[in-house]
Amino acid sequence: MLVAVLALVVGVVLLKDSVLGSSATSSSGPSAPGDDDQQSPAPTAPTPTGTPSGSPSSSASSTAGSAPTVNKNVRVHVWNGTSRSGLAAGAASKLTGKGWHASSAGNRQGYGGATTVYYTKASLRVTAKAVAKALGGYPVKQSTAYGSTGVVVVLGSDYQA
Repeated sequence: MLVAVLALVVGVVLLKDSVLGSSATSSSGPSAPGDDDQQSPAPTAPTPTGTPSGSPSSSASSTAGSAPTVNKNVRVHVWNGTSRSGLAAGAASKLTGKGWHASSAGNRQGYGGATTVYYTKASLRVTAKAVAKALGGYPVKQSTAYGSTGVVVVLGSDYQA
């Protein structure tokens, strides 16, 4: 409601300035002393103009809605890509203790790579980065090679339990 009133006031001020500006330039006589007083609010008009366009509440929610956020409700599958026993279960437990929905997915024979956190779609990138940080800071990559949904962690020999 306040935003609508503010937008209306700004619109009236801008309309008045455009009408006064065009009539002042088209008239050949000197302007009246009151005209200067009426035009002085014009420099302050741009300040409120930025606020009502799109209304603060919808603008803030659309910005927040479009920006990716960490989603701890995403299922995180942890694979052990090494020969060390229980590594995936330990990492999944560590993530669960930090509020993630993680589970051990088992062993990934023949992996041989470094620990990597994979995410399946771009909207999960921020979440994958948070998972990687929770495990100690590992690289993240977008891929569906290890599943088609959620976040997948494949532990390599570089993983520090």
